[in-house]
Amino acid sequence: MIHLFLNSAQKDFFEMLLHHYITIMLIIGSYMTNFWNSGMNVMLQMDVAEVLVGALRCFNDIWKPIHTLPIFVGLMASWIYLRIFVYTKEVIIQGSMIGRWRFDNNTSHQTSMQILLMILLMLNVYWLILFIKILVHAITKGE
Repeated sequence: MIHLFLNSAQKDFFEMLLHHYITIMLIIGSYMTNFWNSGMNVMLQMDVAEVLVGALRCFNDIWKPIHTLPIFVGLMASWIYLRIFVYTKEVIIQGSMIGRWRFDNNTSHQTSMQILLMILLMLNVYWLILFIKILVHAITKGE
């Protein structure tokens, strides 16, 4: 969050702010409601792609775009697999819809956590679409 405010000129500033706010709310909420498995899964699945995002930003400044293609492909693969498929199946469906939350009948916490999980999924899909647009632009324009 500190890095985000120091670099507020980014095009996706508000989306990133919402993403970080929701992630922090999910982690704190999972701690406060004793649903550690939800917060831990969110952190684990989000952090894998962050390593590749950081590497891509770093090497994009010093390498030619063609040399960053393997990192971009790895980022896309981890993003689609972890942030879309695994996140949807394990965290949203298994964890919050038919898992422990459903059996506890704790609807007040369950509803708010599910809304935050769904918004986080929508943001991940939004960024996936942006990544696909970047890939298409790179292929068609060669940039």
